[in-house]
Amino acid sequence: MQSVQDQVIDFYYTLFDEIFSIPFKARIKDRLKRDAVIREVQGSAGAASQSLTRFFLNERLGKKDVMRILRGLNKLSEVLKLSDISNPNVTPESLVEELLTGKLVCPEAISKAGGGALYRVALHSVMQVLMLVGPVMAEWQRLTFASTFELPRRVANRLNQVSDQLDVLARSGEAAADERYELTYRDYLHQQTTSLGRSKTQPSIREVPRYDLTTVGDTG
Repeated sequence: MQSVQDQVIDFYYTLFDEIFSIPFKARIKDRLKRDAVIREVQGSAGAASQSLTRFFLNERLGKKDVMRILRGLNKLSEVLKLSDISNPNVTPESLVEELLTGKLVCPEAISKAGGGALYRVALHSVMQVLMLVGPVMAEWQRLTFASTFELPRRVANRLNQVSDQLDVLARSGEAAADERYELTYRDYLHQQTTSLGRSKTQPSIREVPRYDLTTVGDTG
């Protein structure tokens, strides 16, 4: 079985290929330009994968656990278009809520194993990345993929910086790890606080449920 890193990289390569590269190919007649654009997209995908990889590793999820979560997220490219993730009036949180209650509901086996919280955060992490990259790609498309347009590279650099910050926190001991964990779960916790009527008091980070997928089957 592939490592956690390889699984996440392959997931993002496929996701970016289906949302960005395939539609872009149809718009670019010149082979060399088309290949250059695809390389830029894949570079962004590689950078995008790092924060989710670190999240899984910091949570100490096993290869099978990651495989099951990513399997549940595989339909993202079927339900999202570039226009969905390049709209400045739409937030990652609103899309996550829409997906979780519609076409990308948490798989029942993961939910029963208590993994709903981590599935939700994994989805939120992916949506944050897509909605950061989406407007850049849309603008690049409008400019017919001009070779002087460097924002895809800048997006990749920004994603790398976010990933590096998470890595520093992960190396800084338990207190910093808790801080990283809290940042990762900030939206989830906010919603939990609201639903419990504690708008002024954030629940302890340890109130967020952990889970064990070792009992979840590989089917379904």
